[in-house]
Amino acid sequence: MIKEFIEFTSDLFPSISPYTKENVNKAIEQFDYDNLEWFRPRPISYLSQGDIITKLPFTFIDENGDKDTILTKGIILSNTCDIDHDDYIIIAPLIEYDSILNENQKRIVKSNKYYDKMCFTNSQLDGYFIDFTRSTTFNRKLLLRLLKEKTNVEYSLNQYGYYLLLTKLTIYFMRPEDQDTNKIRETGNIIVYS
Repeated sequence: MIKEFIEFTSDLFPSISPYTKENVNKAIEQFDYDNLEWFRPRPISYLSQGDIITKLPFTFIDENGDKDTILTKGIILSNTCDIDHDDYIIIAPLIEYDSILNENQKRIVKSNKYYDKMCFTNSQLDGYFIDFTRSTTFNRKLLLRLLKEKTNVEYSLNQYGYYLLLTKLTIYFMRPEDQDTNKIRETGNIIVYS
């Protein structure tokens, strides 16, 4: 999975030096990624970016304006230093694979090749993927109350998990736009949507 992900990242950002890519490939060969741990043995004692929280209500609105709420795990996307200061914390839901993905989609998600999805393959969360497109905010005071009454931090990321999260967030939110959009930005042309 990691080798495929590095290949995917280097294709996405061709400015990455081939020497850097080769050194990363050599470094990862010494690890057995089928047994790599993504999480700390115990959660961090305070809320941090990448914490996995159990039993959070995520509400989604479909094209008809109807609401659907699911109770599932969530991963904190907000930066650790913002969690104590911001009124709202950004959290993405973890969705069970079998609920919406076919076998081919599962294979691609497990290799972390979708921009908007992420998973921790061969881990305690192997049946779930993170869906960045369904990220939402939770009021910090409400979240702290939920953590005391109804839910808990199940996992905190270790360094491997944390850097995978940062890489995926960077790719999803900050990858270069398509050439047509870049040309429009350069020229200042206005597009009217109908």
